[in-house]
Amino acid sequence: MRTIYYRLSMLYVIILLISFAFIVIGVNIAINSLMISQKQEILLDKAMTFQQIYSDAASSGILDVQRLEIEVQSLENYLGAQVLLVDRQGRVFMSDANVTDLIEEAEISSYDLEMMYSGEVIAKRTQLSQFGQDQYLLIGYPIFINFEVEYVLFLMASIPEISMTAQDVNIAVAMGLGLSAIVALVMLFTFSRAMSREINDLNEIARHVTSGNFDKRIHSKRQDEIGELALSLNAMAEALMKLEHTKQNFISNLSHDLRSPLQSIIGYTKILLEGNSEPDKQEKYLTIVLNESERLTKLVNDILDLSKMQSGHLELERTYFDLHALILNELDKFEGRIESKKLHVNIEFMEFGCQTYADYAGIQSVFQNLIDNAVKFVDVNGTLEIKTELQEHKVLVSIRNTGVVLMPEELNEIWQRFSKLDRARSEHRDSSGLGLAIVREIIKVHDERIEVISTPELGVVFQLTLPFVSWQI
Repeated sequence: MRTIYYRLSMLYVIILLISFAFIVIGVNIAINSLMISQKQEILLDKAMTFQQIYSDAASSGILDVQRLEIEVQSLENYLGAQVLLVDRQGRVFMSDANVTDLIEEAEISSYDLEMMYSGEVIAKRTQLSQFGQDQYLLIGYPIFINFEVEYVLFLMASIPEISMTAQDVNIAVAMGLGLSAIVALVMLFTFSRAMSREINDLNEIARHVTSGNFDKRIHSKRQDEIGELALSLNAMAEALMKLEHTKQNFISNLSHDLRSPLQSIIGYTKILLEGNSEPDKQEKYLTIVLNESERLTKLVNDILDLSKMQSGHLELERTYFDLHALILNELDKFEGRIESKKLHVNIEFMEFGCQTYADYAGIQSVFQNLIDNAVKFVDVNGTLEIKTELQEHKVLVSIRNTGVVLMPEELNEIWQRFSKLDRARSEHRDSSGLGLAIVREIIKVHDERIEVISTPELGVVFQLTLPFVSWQI
């Protein structure tokens, strides 16, 4: 299997090799072009100097052919190039080169000759067999006497010789690039190796999580995407570990909740079937069997409803209804428990009424669970408060009860499915602990929000939003 380390290493090597090749070729072309350009400038500069010397000598009347040949020889030796001085009659000084062949091989047109004899300078690259088969840089420079062109100075420098001069620079550049490439490769291999090792660690943690082991964590100090991925995996493992713990507790609690009514139903049914019960107690036993059956049915229905909601199969039947009337109807169902606890009930509804557009049965279940939860955990002689208010085109419903304050970790735990606080279970065995999970799922499918606040001053407050509809609709 080709690992990511292998793939990254090969990718780095290929990129560096391609970059190295392009840089070397580009630098070589640039340097050669620069050297040829500089050589051309040097040739033109020396031709200009020769023109000045020749003009000064001609104006003094002391220039002879021998002196001219000496100057041409000196110029040739200095430049390392072929130098031809040709007059208008085609005579060449200090060379046996054939001017006619030179003009033909260099592809000097009659227009070029006319331009030179009119005082223009020409420069071109050509191949001259008279001086070898190399490519040459040819400069044609007119020499003036009394404002007339008497000679043309041809300067020819071998381009390969110029390139040889640039070769040393190219070698130095290539060595520097090669050394940089080696350092870059070492750094890239080290980086790739470290990244590959951390990815392997992430993969190992993922395997552990997949196999159901949530205890391992990744220790990474990276501040990049891999570091964020490590934090996300750690958070996922932590969440899965809590979920697994919650699920185990739920299974244990659910087993007890199922066993308890079943045992009661079985026990009292046996007594009734055996005929050992007194006639006046049969009704009592049948009532117990009925209550336990209803309790068992509610537990199963809660599990099925929650499963349907979380799988996304819950279909809402939205209708317009009076939210205040629904809340009051649900509150009336708890009148007996409210009186037994001697609770103070405060209701603060919006003065102009409140109509909403939602699934009636679902919202009814929400308030049934929330009011049941508030009545269940409020202290004796405590306060139960229900309040509605308009907030950002939504109706905000608050249900508050005094009593035991929830800790921050408990505030998060109550929303988890299959979760039930140990303290709550120790006091109330008649609940499956699915009520608040169902409430959250119903509000969620309505695209609304619900939250819980708990402070010593307030007690416990559940707040949820629902659509607000004007009474004129």
